[in-house]
Amino acid sequence: MPDDNSAELGYAESYGQQWIDRSKFWGSLRYHVRYQKQFIECLALEGSTKILECGSGTGEIAQYAMEQYLSDDGPAVEFCLVDISSTLLKSVRKNLTPPKRVQPHLIRATGEHLPFDDEYFDRIYALSMLWYAPNPKRAILDMLRILKPGGLLCFDIMSIFNPTGILATLSNKISVALRGGQRVAYLSPSEISFMLRQENVEIDVVGYMPFLPTALPGIGNGLNLFNLMNWLPKTRNPLLIPFCNKTIYCVKKNGRQKTKKS
Repeated sequence: MPDDNSAELGYAESYGQQWIDRSKFWGSLRYHVRYQKQFIECLALEGSTKILECGSGTGEIAQYAMEQYLSDDGPAVEFCLVDISSTLLKSVRKNLTPPKRVQPHLIRATGEHLPFDDEYFDRIYALSMLWYAPNPKRAILDMLRILKPGGLLCFDIMSIFNPTGILATLSNKISVALRGGQRVAYLSPSEISFMLRQENVEIDVVGYMPFLPTALPGIGNGLNLFNLMNWLPKTRNPLLIPFCNKTIYCVKKNGRQKTKKS
């Protein structure tokens, strides 16, 4: 009987092309592109020499990060891009044009089983990835495992308490039960924060797009007011963060520690 990891790797190819097609649509939404750029700003990539993108998708985010922050003169950069889908990695290999000092490495793996040594990377990020992971908490802890002391991990989650999270969770459960397909995990920000507080880390948490829905089942982005704005509402208020559509965690690893997988 195949293990969970091999099953996930096999399933990935059934949606690789679908993800490529979907990324073109998301790239057309102004609020989504604005959010992605603000996420990358949080990483403070200048001076980093070992960077990991967990969940590379079609490679547009890595390309943007390289062009904006790694295109000047500086030390050589090892930039690893991990994805579960070989179809997506082929797309990245075809379209990625790294700056001279950046050496990209494309690796097929899951977020829960990252094939790297402990404390290897200066910067790790997972943008719009964790809600597709079978075990998001395990993926977060494995990213922490391979992060150097003093390094920075940035990831985002979608909250189960936002209107989009409430309705989409129910819709996704019904869809998976009736037709199969991909499970999407909307998470509790307080649960993730509690887990991180058990580690030797410093945490900065920012919620984006509070209260109002973004995409809704059966409606899509038809009621998405954020797409009409020239700015994205955000908050650090812990009482408001659970009701935000997306929450960005920037996690700095302190000292030397042994991060266990969940």
